[in-house]
Amino acid sequence: MAKKGSLTGTFSTVTDFMSPESQAQLRERAGILSPLPLVSILPAPRQPRQLLPGDLAAQVQSGELTPAKAMAEWQSRARANEADQALKRDLEELKRLADSIAQHGLINPISVRRVPGNTPVPEGVNYYIITGERRYWAHVLLAAAERQIQEGLETRSPETIKVTIAPEGVSIRAHQIVENVMREDIDAVEKAQGFLALRYELSGMDETAEGGVNHGSPLV
Repeated sequence: MAKKGSLTGTFSTVTDFMSPESQAQLRERAGILSPLPLVSILPAPRQPRQLLPGDLAAQVQSGELTPAKAMAEWQSRARANEADQALKRDLEELKRLADSIAQHGLINPISVRRVPGNTPVPEGVNYYIITGERRYWAHVLLAAAERQIQEGLETRSPETIKVTIAPEGVSIRAHQIVENVMREDIDAVEKAQGFLALRYELSGMDETAEGGVNHGSPLV
């Protein structure tokens, strides 16, 4: 009989000969929390609150820009004289979060979901962020600066991030609204966009559909 506490070691031994993708799928089914590579994750499109400037976010989604290059462009814009104060403020807040993660580690993992089948995404991307986009971009910022994360006595690379993977059937938009609606700096328009996105999800239709109907039925 295996000794108590040996499950993780046994799991690691079994998966050593599997591909990274097969390992990730097996860990999902086993319910084991494991860091995922940043390159396998992207922010979900049309989230209630979007951190990255809109044009850069669109280029990341299409694969025209890597997250690292988008971060470099974002920083360049913030340094420009004509940069607006909101842009500078968002980046300064992100830098403070990155500094905290570098010193103490990521205390709260981000949550992700599998990219739906047949969804066009850049090569190697397997997950969309549900909650924790700021923590994700803080890791991108640390990786771009080639900084390490000191978590207790252990030093980690920011190229991976701790995640929890949402099970099938979970309301993605509801999760996002619950996390964002409690923030004091989220405005009425962003809240309204989040609730509209939730209506589309509960109606079983894509937010890009025209007319606001689903096979003749109105949105819930």
